[in-house]
Amino acid sequence: MSFALTRNLSLPEFLTFLVWNGELYYPRDNSSYQATYFKPVRLEEIQNAWRRTLGLIREGRAPSDVGLYIHWPFCPSHCDFCACSMAVPKNKTEVERVYSSIIEEINSFSDVFSGTSLSSLWMGGGTPTFMTDQQLDFLLSHVRRSFVFSQNAQIYIEASPATLTDSKLEILIKYGVNRITLGIQSLSDEVTSAVNRQGQNRKKVIELFQKLKSIPGLIVDIDMMLGIERQSFAGFLRDMNEVLLLRPHLLHIYSFDERPQVPWLRRREKALGDLKKEYEEVLKLADRLSSLRGYRQQRDDNVRPVLYPWEERQDGGLRKFRSSVLGIGPSAISHAYGSAWYTHPPVSHGDESKISPFFWMESSIEEEMRGYAIWYLSQTRRLSRIAFLNLFQVDVMETAFASVFHRWEKERKVAIGKDFISLQNIDDLVEREVFLKDLYSEEIKTALISRWSKEIHAFGRDSNSAALWRQEVLRKNSVPGFRVYHDARFWGKS
Repeated sequence: MSFALTRNLSLPEFLTFLVWNGELYYPRDNSSYQATYFKPVRLEEIQNAWRRTLGLIREGRAPSDVGLYIHWPFCPSHCDFCACSMAVPKNKTEVERVYSSIIEEINSFSDVFSGTSLSSLWMGGGTPTFMTDQQLDFLLSHVRRSFVFSQNAQIYIEASPATLTDSKLEILIKYGVNRITLGIQSLSDEVTSAVNRQGQNRKKVIELFQKLKSIPGLIVDIDMMLGIERQSFAGFLRDMNEVLLLRPHLLHIYSFDERPQVPWLRRREKALGDLKKEYEEVLKLADRLSSLRGYRQQRDDNVRPVLYPWEERQDGGLRKFRSSVLGIGPSAISHAYGSAWYTHPPVSHGDESKISPFFWMESSIEEEMRGYAIWYLSQTRRLSRIAFLNLFQVDVMETAFASVFHRWEKERKVAIGKDFISLQNIDDLVEREVFLKDLYSEEIKTALISRWSKEIHAFGRDSNSAALWRQEVLRKNSVPGFRVYHDARFWGKS
């Protein structure tokens, strides 16, 4: 079925619905990400994809940054607000099986990356500090033996107050960890108890944070959550103020995110959509409070060719447009720049020590360009031609999809300037997302149509579909999601 033949089936609208339900064609770090159109692939093909990418880097045709991400999926308990890809282990055998598969996967790529200097290591989860001292020590030592890291590499790990013991902290420092994110979510003992965040209390959080801040050269971030059970907005702002007075190097604020796997959904009394205006007002106050305390917001201006030093090297999907990331472990997403996107499924049962299955989408430099353009036009409504040229070594108006921009210009949907391509009169979120489906490549459209052909036909026949998908998209985007505040006084001196 060609894209042209499905126009009458409202295909762009349907694809927008898929995107807002996690079916992204330019993958990002997203715990709801599905990629159901990805195909199973053998380890050998993944290894060859990385060899192609490393060849592009040597030729100067791909960004030189290559990061390593390790996903440890286990946590001691399932916090009621959590939408991450995680699991509470059933027994030690399950933990040992996943641990062994991670070690084996590292072994399968160490030779491929021989001679390649990695710019970052990120251990996320789950809770990476929820493993034994022996497991953590061996894993980090094995990573250090298996890969080479640049002298200024960012060695980054996520941790929780309940699992980051003194002995684990010694192990982290021994292997060069220079950045830790401490997930506290709230300083209120009542709130953390209500959301099943076991092993944490206010006293422990403050003592641990002060210990981390005393370690020379260690960057300490804090994660907090807005809108969780038993938390008043006034209580959140009080907690935030106290955290800012402790002076973390960065503070991440997440808004409660509605996902099917979140336990609290079954008990929540107030509809998430009804909270939008309240969340927005609280975040405005949070912005003012952070500014008062000497903090500034992380922003991407679509012009800078590099990230500021205080940003995470692998910071979400945006960073992955400017680098390659080798993901290890269940749910990890990998990006072999110009060659492939691939992922593992979440924790699954299987034979001990076997590497988790691979599912992939082959890519190309052109697909990288399309994903980059879609991202910026979607998020900022403009695309910097200078930044695009710096990254891809070609002007966006000389690419294979430049004809789309020319057509849009004739339709007065974009303005093509010397420095920027800017969307015109497409302020409605849903309309913008639908409009940008014109930038999808034929390969991606074909893959999505093939995977969802029955649903697309049903969508086109149902007279209520348009209203239903629009309502769903707006609901999915009803709550502001994320803030990053950095200590401007500290980073200004760095």
